[in-house]
Amino acid sequence: KAQLNTRDRLGRTPLHKAVEYGRMEAVEILTNGGADPDIPDLVGQTPLICSISEHGVDGEEIALHLIRQGADIHAKDAKGFTACYRAAQRGCLSVLGELISKGADVNIRPFNGKTPLMEVVHAAGWHHLHNRYAIYEAAAGLLLSGGADPDIADNKKKTPLAKAAKDSEDGLCQLLLHAGANVAIVDYLGRDALMRAASSIFSTRKTLDLLIAHGADVNAASPDGMTPLMMAAETGGKKAMERLIYHGAHVNSINKDGKTALDFA
Repeated sequence: KAQLNTRDRLGRTPLHKAVEYGRMEAVEILTNGGADPDIPDLVGQTPLICSISEHGVDGEEIALHLIRQGADIHAKDAKGFTACYRAAQRGCLSVLGELISKGADVNIRPFNGKTPLMEVVHAAGWHHLHNRYAIYEAAAGLLLSGGADPDIADNKKKTPLAKAAKDSEDGLCQLLLHAGANVAIVDYLGRDALMRAASSIFSTRKTLDLLIAHGADVNAASPDGMTPLMMAAETGGKKAMERLIYHGAHVNSINKDGKTALDFA
């Protein structure tokens, strides 16, 4: 057993190597022979974390095997990432579901300040026009069903809802709002989710309607007096302006510089 757990100069064991090369048969032989699945390498990655961070969906079979062999699902690497975080980040739905069912912390915040849920929303934004968007939407659903708090903000006080609203990720907005996301939380600039949506070039009628239907204040103002209508005007969002006015936005509100929405149009 001692030889099974021998570490190289990077702190990696034979099990790490088998995982790195995606050798399922070797992984089974090593774990069945008593290899320790929880030894971290020099950057803190256990074989389980390694299987997901290096291979993503292609490493799910190995990751599931390690979980079922009793690998520590709460282990963190040097940056604070867990297997659950990496599974969410890479869109590994089978592994994510298995980890959540076994009690993985879905609200963990590594050094980057983002929860797995926030990471999923960010990833969805990158894949918005690609077929993997649905995967990240499903990952968000798994996390929320598993107890993820939709209101935990990142280091800039931005919530998952604010990010999803800015990117007009309507499916994610709906999931987050259904889970009780607070529409009134403001970021480090004092802007709420509706302001983020209104100021985005990606703004859609559906996003605005969803937020307002769930209590977003169409006439709320940021610390500098900017309203959602002013922000929409500033970015040339004609359709957003029309929708906000339809919902009762005050066209004559002024900001701290004495400007109205018309001055930004």
